[in-house]
Amino acid sequence: MDHPLKSATTPINFIQNPWTDELLLPPKPADDFQWNTFARPLPTEVFSIIAANLSKAELAKCFVASAREGSLIRNGMFIKSITTQYFSLVDLLETYSDACPNLTDLEVHSEDSPPEPTPPSQFGDNWEATGQATTMGGSQHMRFGSGYQSSSRPKTLDLTNLTHLVQRIPKLRKLGLYGRMFTNQKCSSISRLFNAIPTTVEDLILANALPPFYVPPSAVIEDDTEDSDSGEGAPLNITRIEFRICLLKDQVLIPLLRRCSRLRTLVNSSQIIAISQEVSSVLREHCNQLTELRLETNSKAFTDKIISHLIDASVKGWKSIHLPFAVCFGPLSAEALLKHAPSIEVLRAYGCPGLTSSVVQKLLCTARNLKRLEVLDKRAFGRLSTELDAQDIIQSRWVCHDLEVLKIKITGIPRPDLRVRTNSRPLSGPLHEGSMENSHSYQRMVYCQLGEMTRLKELVLGSEDRGRTGNHEEEQESEQEYFNPDRLQSWRQYECLSFTLESGMDHLRHLKSLKRLHLQGMAVGFGNVAEQLWAKENLPELKYAYGDWNLEYRKVNGYGDDQYFKVNPFML
Repeated sequence: MDHPLKSATTPINFIQNPWTDELLLPPKPADDFQWNTFARPLPTEVFSIIAANLSKAELAKCFVASAREGSLIRNGMFIKSITTQYFSLVDLLETYSDACPNLTDLEVHSEDSPPEPTPPSQFGDNWEATGQATTMGGSQHMRFGSGYQSSSRPKTLDLTNLTHLVQRIPKLRKLGLYGRMFTNQKCSSISRLFNAIPTTVEDLILANALPPFYVPPSAVIEDDTEDSDSGEGAPLNITRIEFRICLLKDQVLIPLLRRCSRLRTLVNSSQIIAISQEVSSVLREHCNQLTELRLETNSKAFTDKIISHLIDASVKGWKSIHLPFAVCFGPLSAEALLKHAPSIEVLRAYGCPGLTSSVVQKLLCTARNLKRLEVLDKRAFGRLSTELDAQDIIQSRWVCHDLEVLKIKITGIPRPDLRVRTNSRPLSGPLHEGSMENSHSYQRMVYCQLGEMTRLKELVLGSEDRGRTGNHEEEQESEQEYFNPDRLQSWRQYECLSFTLESGMDHLRHLKSLKRLHLQGMAVGFGNVAEQLWAKENLPELKYAYGDWNLEYRKVNGYGDDQYFKVNPFML
């Protein structure tokens, strides 16, 4: 896309051609402007910096002016991607669409026409400005906004020209429709737009933008009369569909999905509306190639039953499932998930408390193709994480020997050596009683399971959770806050593997591919001299080891020699 640039020192508007480094200026002279066309190789960073100083409205106006002077006709063959924030530019693009034969990516937003600058006279509700106030002590910057009057948004957008534009792009691969484009639209208008999608499109993004406190029943209204032109179109080659707060009715979505027999990836990040059971049934019946599911929502609209129907939608078997913060994931969803264990290669389900220890253990014992299991993430911000109990681990053997990434809390380890928390609060319970021999016996069995994952590259068993506990202990403001008995420190682990040679850590010596080890918040002895030397000898690929013994997170051999390791063995 042509990038309009404005000089910081002279009143010149530029249009940069990123493929030829040509600065294009309209040939007609005007007051206070210099016009020319010349070639000058400049670093890409220069144009990025200058363009960053232009507002969306200025960029749009520069684009319109240059297009009317012939820039699209001259350079349209080089354009591969177009993103427009203003829906009014669709008319212009539709006019010059034949000049862009190589366009592959189109992203259209629903904002109204660029607002006109309004010089503020008094502080008010409809204008914003950027100002700087100088005081006796120096200067103080205050940002009031962009200096443009807010514009009213039409209730309903005319999708006719957008429909024609989409039809006239011969090589379109990716189509993104953003904003309130579908708000108050009739089903027939949206159906005609979907029917116009060419068979070349492979990636489709439908994203609604909602006003504050908006809880809609739907984004479309019913047609008063039947429209014979709004029937289902030709089969599509779409392989990926992403819904972002998509509020379209089933009568619009279902005909679209029926045409997507090659659909492989389904992404839904809606926070309000869940995918209905009818849509899940259509996916199962017509989209037989589905292998990747990303359900990025913490909305309670996605009940356990709805999630289970969505998981059942894949006939071929899911290879990748991403369910972050699926708070309603329950027994039905777990049962549906385990049905796909033979095909699953990637599972990300952190912040998903319904994924129990027994379910994870069954998955590890049946998913032979599993390569990534991530149910622990520091971005969980206090949400309950899945914990794999040692009692479950020792019951049966894991079969996922191709596992490369494992992120999970392993709990239920007897630790009679720990009696006090780091904040001096006492520890109690059966896991902090008994003998060390029993503790080491449990740990050796767990180490053996982990040691058989010889392709493991990243092992994350602990993570710092600021959202649940506030600041770290080393950042507490006072001694009283540090030793506050009410601070439960639930992200810390005291019933975990101790990672000492005495406990059987030597069973991990076969993890020759391990590159990253995360043990934050865990009571471990990995920072001891003997354990560090053992890691140096037995884990040759280990480059990063994170834990409470090492708050600076140094690299193994990060200084290029072995002397540093011997002098300061606590810094892996």
